[in-house]
Amino acid sequence: MKNCHNETCLKVFSLSEIINLKMPLKDYILETLLPEQGMAMVYSPTGVGKTWFSLGVANAVATGTEFLKWKAPKPRGVLFIDGEMQAYNLIERLKLYRNSTDDLNSNIPLYFLANDLQDGPLPDLASCEGQDAIDKKISVLEEENGVKIELIIFDNLSSLLRSGVENEGESWLPFQNWLLDLRRRKVSVLYIHHANKSGDQRGTSRRMDILDTVVCLKNSSKGNCEIDDLSFEVHFEKTRGVREERNRPFIAKMTTYLNQNGKEALKWECCPLQSSNYEKVINLTNQGKTNKEIIFEVGIDKSNVSRYQKKAKEEDRLN
Repeated sequence: MKNCHNETCLKVFSLSEIINLKMPLKDYILETLLPEQGMAMVYSPTGVGKTWFSLGVANAVATGTEFLKWKAPKPRGVLFIDGEMQAYNLIERLKLYRNSTDDLNSNIPLYFLANDLQDGPLPDLASCEGQDAIDKKISVLEEENGVKIELIIFDNLSSLLRSGVENEGESWLPFQNWLLDLRRRKVSVLYIHHANKSGDQRGTSRRMDILDTVVCLKNSSKGNCEIDDLSFEVHFEKTRGVREERNRPFIAKMTTYLNQNGKEALKWECCPLQSSNYEKVINLTNQGKTNKEIIFEVGIDKSNVSRYQKKAKEEDRLN
């Protein structure tokens, strides 16, 4: 891959030139979660449902179908890089998704690079060598299958970025630079990450800088649907260019059933969240409650109260 660091490689545009560039209209990979050449992060505590979520996104994008509240306008090539799930569990989950569609086309452009199915560990994607290995594999996939990889899902950062220090912004930069290069090559990215003990995304906040969308999954509490199978709350912490009403939190619920062939399949249901913690913080703040009182009434820590208040202020929802 070409590496340009001298002044002859840099392109400078005048104001007149740049505003007259003919740029294609942006579409969505998965409307309105992930735009073309977009970058998104989904994070949650362990065991909430991050991989179920990421597999749902992968399946919808590759088949041009729906997942939760989002629709993929057309099928696109997807590479799913899994760093930690046992192969048996991954395959069983994929069977559930596969049994849930009427399309038996075997040429779905969804490809998996799973650590548990390799002869050795996956390359360290924090290193240039690891990134080059993935770039080469993408080129081979595209050439052999006649498909363009337009979405890469990394599940998850902790298992795939093994060098560097998670809390240091400098350790994040080599991977971030690669993500920006993927975007220039018209590839969208979704990466899965863990939450820390306070519920925020773990490690450096620099991960948020280049993202179009940040979604936090939380253990479900109260909603307008019965909770008896897998369910989690979906909260939007960052979105670019999406109307507020499309970003309201909701509960996602997964149930299993037997399809017409007698095979176990799954379906998803979206339920309104009766009163999210974010809405509670807004209401209590507007009532004049102190942060100490809000922490006690809502049952969240100080950092989350401050984060919700900052977001509400940006949205002009505080008195």
